[in-house]
Amino acid sequence: MVLFALVLTECLLRPVTFGADQPKLRTYEHLYQNDTYRYSVALPRGIIARGAAPPNPNHGFTIALSVKNESSPVYGPTDSFIWVDGSYIPQDDVQTLADAVQFAIRMTQERRDTKVQVESETEISLGGLRAVRLTSRVDGRGLKVIYQRVIALGEFMYTVGIQTTQARKADDLKLLDEIISGFRLLPAGH
Repeated sequence: MVLFALVLTECLLRPVTFGADQPKLRTYEHLYQNDTYRYSVALPRGIIARGAAPPNPNHGFTIALSVKNESSPVYGPTDSFIWVDGSYIPQDDVQTLADAVQFAIRMTQERRDTKVQVESETEISLGGLRAVRLTSRVDGRGLKVIYQRVIALGEFMYTVGIQTTQARKADDLKLLDEIISGFRLLPAGH
């Protein structure tokens, strides 16, 4: 469980190329549904999300915001993108929502090898679950990016996040809010 969180964080916080040597991706329009982690997300009109295709694990998806070549997106350290993830709760590190927030900060610091400056933590709701909206900034080692994550704990740990820049922040956060509004939990046994 902790291993997946580390792998997901590693993938999201370092350059990742999706090309011929990478696993195939599945695209989603209108609706993303994950029966394993029991959630769905209504996607805004015109938005294309990409997630792992079988037989790879399906935890969620990404939406490229600043990548020009959509057929082979590269998420670099200053690119803008949104991610949505459902995962088993890393039991060794996360017992409470506050633990989940600290876990996210720690993973970002470890992957970026720089200090994360937390700007705000706000309680909100994600799909009816109590959640925290964490806004942080990484300024160092040539990076100037803004992270915003909504983290919720239920049967699973859910994260809806964005990596963006100050120049893109206003428009990108509007789309993030639409994704958060479209997040729904699926009933058990679905």
